[in-house]
Amino acid sequence: MNIRLTRPTVAVAALVVALTTTLTTAGPASAVPVTPGTYSSAGATRVLDTRAGTGAPTARLAAGATLIFPATAGLVTPVSALALNITVVDPTASGFVTVWASGAPRVSGSTVNFLAGRVTANATIVRPALDGAVSVYNGSAGTIDVLADRTGAWSGGGPVDPGTGGALNALTSTRLVDTRATGGALAAMAARKVAVLGHGGVPATNVSSVAVNLTVVSPTASGYLAAGAEVAQPAARTSSLNFLAGQNRANLALVPVNPDGTITVVNYSAGSAQVLVDVLGYFNDGTPSVAGSYLPSTAFRVVDTRTTASALPALTTRRLAVGFDTGTAFVFQALAVNITVVTPQSSGYLTAWDGVGGLPSTSNNNFFAGVTSASSTIVPLNPDGTVTIYNGSYGNLDVIIDIDGFVLADLTGNVAPQAAVKRAVASARQFSAHH
Repeated sequence: MNIRLTRPTVAVAALVVALTTTLTTAGPASAVPVTPGTYSSAGATRVLDTRAGTGAPTARLAAGATLIFPATAGLVTPVSALALNITVVDPTASGFVTVWASGAPRVSGSTVNFLAGRVTANATIVRPALDGAVSVYNGSAGTIDVLADRTGAWSGGGPVDPGTGGALNALTSTRLVDTRATGGALAAMAARKVAVLGHGGVPATNVSSVAVNLTVVSPTASGYLAAGAEVAQPAARTSSLNFLAGQNRANLALVPVNPDGTITVVNYSAGSAQVLVDVLGYFNDGTPSVAGSYLPSTAFRVVDTRTTASALPALTTRRLAVGFDTGTAFVFQALAVNITVVTPQSSGYLTAWDGVGGLPSTSNNNFFAGVTSASSTIVPLNPDGTVTIYNGSYGNLDVIIDIDGFVLADLTGNVAPQAAVKRAVASARQFSAHH
């Protein structure tokens, strides 16, 4: 979340110092739901910052080196998986980082792909070691600083009951597709199905959606990937991963599964692209009913400031309606979203949260001037039906928010919980249709 500056003014320098020294501590222990596989938004917490000695010694991570950090610090119950946002700062060479459970062999996938000198971030879901430790590997020929912001956690405490609709079953990251080895590059405007059921640890039945890391490699033109439960149309409005020509990029996606056991990936660009798909976990089929369970959705757009509001000015916070009111927002504690920053005038970062309390010292999307950038995350929903975003840059920018799914709140005592869920989802989709 740093901004690279050459000759900063006093004001700019002060902001950079604030950004690089302000830390979010673990604070008091925070409980996660007792049902295995259910999610809790415990508030964004910085659990690793190699610049400041948070979670690891104050030292840059060397080329080809691995560090281990305590990713579950402050959580008191068993944790099966973590939602993390990983940021690479000031890399001296291009490369990638991989994040996985400490003590296990390093997985083949990459979590963040970055270019020399560029701050780059990506969200991921990772299963930690039993002691809560997570490993980070620097797959570049240079040194890097690395940050990890924890945005939430899924509970452990035993096996996940297959009958618990919407519960996450975390997996060790496994590569399902690498078009460089099989099938060839994805052509311009082409779609390809990726088999997920029965592969990479995903069962052959009782699965509603999967958590995957999408990576695009050596695209010949700028564009975006869309991942969904069916072949998208050329006029599709949502994206899962935005990229520039020649740029390797990665992003988390929570994707509903086709009836035939596949997910569909579409290359919305004028050129070809190599595509990697790594599976991180899967969600049980069935009707979500437990607090923290996940309800997948075909992606739909609820915010586009280019058409429904003005651009967000520099260093400004804005509360955004995302399709709920006080009569429907109580149904969900959080949303799975893809947040896209469009043509920012200046480099910087964006932070998204429920607007409760002060501005977190974490980031969800790091971007560069003039470059459209998307990042998936799970963001808590304010009881008034809004999310809040902060533009941590010195220029204007537009923001797009696409909803990929919903995390249920505690509906105990509600006389018709499933009717309330349907009403809330319908409210969001109706809002989307008019925005």
